[in-house]
Amino acid sequence: GTAPDAGRRAPADVRRAPDAGARRTPPPAAAPDAAPRRDDEPPPAAPTKASLTALYEQVGTAIDRLHRERGADAAASFKRRYEQIAYLDAVRNPDIRVEVMKRLRALDGEVARALR
Repeated sequence: GTAPDAGRRAPADVRRAPDAGARRTPPPAAAPDAAPRRDDEPPPAAPTKASLTALYEQVGTAIDRLHRERGADAAASFKRRYEQIAYLDAVRNPDIRVEVMKRLRALDGEVARALR
């Protein structure tokens, strides 16, 4: 059978209170450049493999264009940084995708400025 008090909750005055001396971890601080988010907005979506691949290809194409238009010397430092990006790791591991996307966006902006 079932115990007579099974499924019943203890009265509030009997429930165990959290330890008074327990340290609480504060909520993580928002990044200084992050726009405030309303409570009813969904959190930003994590980058997908497709969005990562599209940005990676876009940056590679821009570096190739810089090489054609301004020469190998103008593109060399961008090409080195591009080759150091852990693209395949980010394809396999969604946890590092956000950081790789940030690096790609920064590089994309710098290459775009060099093309002006």
